[in-house]
Amino acid sequence: MNESGVRIMSVEAEVIAGIEKMVGKLSEEKYNKQFKKWNKTMAFSFKEFNKTWWVNLTAGIPDEQLNETEIDKSKAYDIHFITDSKTWLGIVNKEIKAMDAFTSRDLKIKGKMRPVRCLIKSGLIRHTTLAVKD
Repeated sequence: MNESGVRIMSVEAEVIAGIEKMVGKLSEEKYNKQFKKWNKTMAFSFKEFNKTWWVNLTAGIPDEQLNETEIDKSKAYDIHFITDSKTWLGIVNKEIKAMDAFTSRDLKIKGKMRPVRCLIKSGLIRHTTLAVKD
C-alpha cells in the first residue's frame, strides 16, 4: 500500500491478471463454442521475470489455475507469446497495438500459426490489438 492507503499491484501481478483475463475469456460460451475441439497449451514468457505462465486447454476450456515455471527454451507450447511486461500491459490495456508490437519484435509468437489465426478470427485477439475484449 502507498501512503494514502491505496493498494498498488506489482508489475508481475498485473501481468498475471492480464493473462488470466485473456485466458478466462475462453471459458465463456461465446468463445468456447469455437474452441471446443482445442486440446492445446498456451504460454506467456517474460524475460525480466525469467518465468513462463502457461495453461492447458482441454476441449477449449482452460485449467482452473495458471501454471508457472522458469523459462525453458527446450519446452514447446502450441501457442507461445514472448514479450516483456511493458509491452504486454500496453497490449492488454489497449495502449499498444499487438501488430505493432509483433512487427517491431517486441512481441514474438511461436508455434503453429493456425491456432493464432483461430484466436484472431474469433475476435478474442485482434490483429490490430491483442487486447482482451470486455
